[in-house]
Amino acid sequence: MTTCLTFARISATLLLSALAAGCGDDSEPAESGECPTGSAPTVLELRDVTPAEGETVVNEDIIQAFTVVSPPGVFESMSFNVSAKHTAGNPDTPALQISVTQEGQDTRYQINPITWSNAPAHVQLSIGETYLDQDRCAYVFPAPVFSYDITAAGEGGGGAGGAGGAGDGGAGGSGGN
Repeated sequence: MTTCLTFARISATLLLSALAAGCGDDSEPAESGECPTGSAPTVLELRDVTPAEGETVVNEDIIQAFTVVSPPGVFESMSFNVSAKHTAGNPDTPALQISVTQEGQDTRYQINPITWSNAPAHVQLSIGETYLDQDRCAYVFPAPVFSYDITAAGEGGGGAGGAGGAGDGGAGGSGGN
């Protein structure tokens, strides 16, 4: 069973082009035809994913964040899909927000702190859209973006991105498998 969690529109004041989620048809891009299309999109590189893949954190005010390395623009919307491996239920807040900051050539996305409805459990989230830039070049996020375990409050855990964690500077992961 796949469920989709849609996060609220990203608000940012960055001077980058905005990327929209699209179907990624196979029409030729505006340039020389060298950019990837929807049938063979470029997989974005992530760094500093928190919580890191395989990490265990306390299920309280979890900071989920990642940095896209040299992105082609700002991603204006994201829908996170949960797989059958996701057993943590739903987040505690219906209005999830994502903040965006520029870090040199990279862009950092951080979701407001959340607590999941079930713990102990496993969190596994992917971003399923194919994004197209102005030249119709296609990009996708690695899957999964987040894959970590949670414990109930008072059971331990609490590494980077866990309860009270800063989220930034956590154990970097590629986000991919």
